[in-house]
Amino acid sequence: MNTVTLYNQIKKNMAADWMSELAEETLNVSSETIDHNLAWSKISEFQPTGGWIQTLDKIGFFHDFNSAQKDDTVLAAELLNSQGQSLHIRPGNKGTLHMVTFQPNEAGRSYYRTESSHQIKLGKQKGTAMYHIYWEKDVQATQAKFSRLMHIQIAETN
Repeated sequence: MNTVTLYNQIKKNMAADWMSELAEETLNVSSETIDHNLAWSKISEFQPTGGWIQTLDKIGFFHDFNSAQKDDTVLAAELLNSQGQSLHIRPGNKGTLHMVTFQPNEAGRSYYRTESSHQIKLGKQKGTAMYHIYWEKDVQATQAKFSRLMHIQIAETN
């Protein structure tokens, strides 16, 4: 019996509805370090359709940013595009940014995957962000976990 089947059988036997299903997914994960001044052009190349961005002046959902605000310095972001890719941007060393792109691909590396959702709120907007959480196979668990934004739903509140 493989790990996925065993995990899901234990979940079922325990009637542990709080546990996510375990699955396998193949991904290509690539990363690069860039200067802050390239962030908006890299975001534009990615062609995001959703997600969030943190700049020096604002934290907002992707659709909240306009061309005038794109002179602001990007500090962090989690974005999605229509091809099912995710892009994470985090601070790097000495004024750089670390970018990681996740692309589902049958020829990629195989990972264990579960799902998690988080409630989010910014001003009068609230929503849910859905993440896939991955574990690399055959490595220590403390060094193997990462997640990627899969879906984000936002609604206005009164």
